[in-house]
Amino acid sequence: MTDWYYHDPAEGRVGPLTAEQMRTRYRERRIQRDTLAWHQDLRDWQSLEQLSEALGLDEVRPDHSRPPPLPPAARPAADMAAATVRPRPAA
Repeated sequence: MTDWYYHDPAEGRVGPLTAEQMRTRYRERRIQRDTLAWHQDLRDWQSLEQLSEALGLDEVRPDHSRPPPLPPAARPAADMAAATVRPRPAA
């Protein structure tokens, strides 16, 4: 059995997962065709589009009754540091 991994911008590397779990996440629209994925026999991360045959994604229809996942919060670290409230020194 092959252990699959994919990259989620909010979570980082996710896995190991079975091919069936990958198909379920695709069906649930948690991953898309442009999501990067990897398994032990691959040299580099590849898009699910390139791996669709190996995963059997062509037979899977995404459930469009579900909303797509929200994008990750896109605040750069510098903005986060600037937004941090620091206590004022006692007078």
